[in-house]
Amino acid sequence: MNTFHFLPEGWDNQLSNINEENINNYIDSNTICQGIVENCDDKYNLHVNLGNHITGIMPREEVEAINIQEDGL
Repeated sequence: MNTFHFLPEGWDNQLSNINEENINNYIDSNTICQGIVENCDDKYNLHVNLGNHITGIMPREEVEAINIQEDGL
């Protein structure tokens, strides 16, 4: 498996301090959080490590660019 190391456009090196006590504040304020994608499930949803043992799921519909190569295409 190839691994690429690059920072996405707009990446902020200042990490948010997300934890169990304040995660609802991030949800209620619709704050964009950043993290490292650790998994892509069979429906192409991205599972993102937000730190402090918290995983966010980015639905496929919210991913800006998805390139899916299917057999025969």
